[in-house]
Amino acid sequence: MTCPIDPLFQLDLRLAVDGDRVTDEALSACSQDLGAAMCRLMGLPRGAGFLELDPDAWALTECKRVAEQLASHASCLLVLGIGGSALGAVALRDALPGRIAAGRRLEVLDSVDPDSVRRCMAGLDPQDTALAVVSKSGATAESLALLRVFIPWLREVHGDAWKQRVVAITDADSGSLRTFASQEALAALPIPGGVGGRFSVLTAVGLLPAAFLGLDCDELLRGAAEQRQQALHEAYEDNLAWRVAALHHLWRDQLTNTVWLSYCDRLQALGMWFRQLVAESLGKVGEQGRRRGWTALVARGAADQHSQLQLWRDGPRRELFTVLSAGDDAEAAALTLGAIDKLPGAWLGDQSLSALQEASRRGMMATLVDTGAPVLGLHVENLTEASVGALIVFWETVVALVGLLEGIDPFSQPAVEDAKRFTAGMLGREDCRDDAQRALALLALDRK
Repeated sequence: MTCPIDPLFQLDLRLAVDGDRVTDEALSACSQDLGAAMCRLMGLPRGAGFLELDPDAWALTECKRVAEQLASHASCLLVLGIGGSALGAVALRDALPGRIAAGRRLEVLDSVDPDSVRRCMAGLDPQDTALAVVSKSGATAESLALLRVFIPWLREVHGDAWKQRVVAITDADSGSLRTFASQEALAALPIPGGVGGRFSVLTAVGLLPAAFLGLDCDELLRGAAEQRQQALHEAYEDNLAWRVAALHHLWRDQLTNTVWLSYCDRLQALGMWFRQLVAESLGKVGEQGRRRGWTALVARGAADQHSQLQLWRDGPRRELFTVLSAGDDAEAAALTLGAIDKLPGAWLGDQSLSALQEASRRGMMATLVDTGAPVLGLHVENLTEASVGALIVFWETVVALVGLLEGIDPFSQPAVEDAKRFTAGMLGREDCRDDAQRALALLALDRK
């Protein structure tokens, strides 16, 4: 079955339905559970705010205003953040390179590796760089550490005028980053309380960098709103998010890995965002203490046909595949192979690179289907702000529904919080001293 959301994207489910284990009848039988899960999702006091973002809200206007202010001082924006505070901005930038305003540049630093930080700094001009520091809690050690490196770097060149080049994106009311922004009279944009970090791409976390690059944020939110309406109101048969959630739910006892296999390099960074979304949302202890979750793998066609396909075909059967493709713009589609007789590969003729990429995609899918692996096909004919916005809300909805079907909280991240407190404690934070002692005790255990 091919389900279209014209003209944003198409999803082909035919090759993911198994005649014995995952049938059309089993998928339909999930519809009642999915309806109940959707009602629970909308009734949750926190987490599901990604389905309630208002495209006409003050937040978008403020993002545009701050972006213009920063762009009046610099042509490069450096985002300091980690995880959900960084991956969304990279995904938007890489998905839409042809739509970025001339001369605008976005860099994202999500590492405190000293060598990476040094190289990042060496590649930037403080005269032409603005900063966006992103942390919902306002207490993320890595983000605050990077801020403490780059503020002096800016201040050395601009003096007190560094403040005009910095924006804080954080909780609306609390946290040390919010306090710092207020004390220094910095521009500050809120992350809504009901939206978790990995679900925050369509808040200021992603919209500010997108607006700085000159992307059409109104269209981004329009596509998101269309997909949101479909997820909330369409019947099961036409509801893409429900059907893909049902597929993951029904395959959960046979498979453990969900693979994002993209035959469009522009969608590769969105795959890295998808990986975090799946891992942090679904890797939980569920009912009766059972460990649940999917391991999200991100692969790139056709390169990974030459590195991963052998394992996928003949190794343990663990994967559900989503194979992604996108239409090419006119210039890319016009790239053809040179028809010179003496060049090797004469059998390729003068076909286009697009034709080769498409043949590789279909060949990969055929190889996977031949082994009995479930394969979803997802095609975006026009990769625009609207289609990217729709894809973001689509996968957010799928992942949230899968979690609720499994009886887990898809919006918590207890393991991440534990690691944050262990880290802060070992760096001397007063209220995390007990956590530091526990961490050191764990590391001292004799596991022989």
